[in-house]
Amino acid sequence: MAYSEEIIADLIPASFPGKMLAYLHHRYTYFNGDLTKGLTIVPTELLDKNGDLLKGFVLDLAEFNKMDESFIQWLKSANTFCNSLVDRIVPGVPEKNELKEKHKQLGYTDDLLLVSEPFGLWAIEGDAAVIEKLSFSTIDSGVKIIPDISIYKELKLRLLNATHILSTGKAILSGFHTVREAMNDQKFEEWIKELMSEIDVSLTIDIAEEIRKEFEQSVFSRFANPFIEHHWSSITLNFTTKMKIRVIPLIDMFVSNHGKLPEKMCYGFAAYLRFSIPDNQIGDQYFITIDNAEFLIKDQYADYFYSLSASHKLAEVIHEICANVDIWGKDLTLIPGFFKSILNHYLALDSKPLNTVA
Repeated sequence: MAYSEEIIADLIPASFPGKMLAYLHHRYTYFNGDLTKGLTIVPTELLDKNGDLLKGFVLDLAEFNKMDESFIQWLKSANTFCNSLVDRIVPGVPEKNELKEKHKQLGYTDDLLLVSEPFGLWAIEGDAAVIEKLSFSTIDSGVKIIPDISIYKELKLRLLNATHILSTGKAILSGFHTVREAMNDQKFEEWIKELMSEIDVSLTIDIAEEIRKEFEQSVFSRFANPFIEHHWSSITLNFTTKMKIRVIPLIDMFVSNHGKLPEKMCYGFAAYLRFSIPDNQIGDQYFITIDNAEFLIKDQYADYFYSLSASHKLAEVIHEICANVDIWGKDLTLIPGFFKSILNHYLALDSKPLNTVA
């Protein structure tokens, strides 16, 4: 979903906001501006305040197209744009042999068949009128229509996403390929539980304990789902940005609340660095070799990390990365004990990248 200045009367609009405006204008015209004919609109893009964002784009585009003021007022008063959040792991199309077996079971070929987990959350921001309009919410407990969905954003971002991202480096370094495979290991399972306990007491907004624990249990069950092959390597895409958004606020909150560092989170951060500092470059791609397996690093900072490791000692590399305000928005070495903890965990994880200065 993106804003694009386009004349919607000429051709079919290219952007989603343009298509939405064209449709709403047609509806307005067909029903002669009837205020009861507006829509309840629920975008599902994973963008913060996606409903507000879409509404703003549509209104801006209406102004750009110099549409009647009466129509613009109808847009504002007759239509409801709801902020929403969707949460369901969808690995995608099954492997070839599994897909063939699924088609055999179905008795027909489904070119759109995807694998997803049973768990699903669709949090929609709305009032009683929205609940009445979106009547499907009454038959699916995964649909939550509440006045403020920020609690579910926080739960998803921290207890699910942060747990994932903090576990990824450790899992790969331990030789696990999929989340399910790692959860079959008792020691790893226990580590996840301890990590989630650190996260649970570090949330950045106040959430009732029963809601936190219910979501935490659902996350744990999802990780152990025997029917989903969720590869750890796929989680490493934009590893650094995910770490910044999902994890750093938790570390800050833990330190603020407890006056000490969260050791499991620090370990996860060190494991992220151990994976993310390349030891090889081929063309414009960067790689790390772990236990004779080579991984492509798909991170915007791979070039920077590689250049640092080629010209600095290991401790200097880690210090420089942690202190980089452009990456983290703050100097992480100013967190008492953080740099030392990360360096010690990194050294314990194995060795320095192969091309790091001795």
